Amino acid sequence: MARQLKAPVFVAGQWFRPGDPVPAEVADQLGDHLWIDDGRPDPTGPTPPPLGGAGSGIDAWAEYAALLGVDVEGLTKRDEIVSAISDAGHPVE
Repeated sequence: MARQLKAPVFVAGQWFRPGDPVPAEVADQLGDHLWIDDGRPDPTGPTPPPLGGAGSGIDAWAEYAALLGVDVEGLTKRDEIVSAISDAGHPVE
């Protein structure tokens, strides 16, 4: 089952709230007491943001790239980031 945070936590200089994606390097620092089972099957990895509409901006795609370990430093357009993620073999849809 997939896990999500029970309550907001402040780790590595950043707040993470229930429902937020938590990078693996941060999740590794959190004890089991901070997690709940959300009843969904475990995903095989982070889910890509939408390609259009709400939540499809450059910040969402840059965060997704960071979760995947794809270097997008210096890329200034969302479509460049989407291409870099795709070129690295990760899903973008």
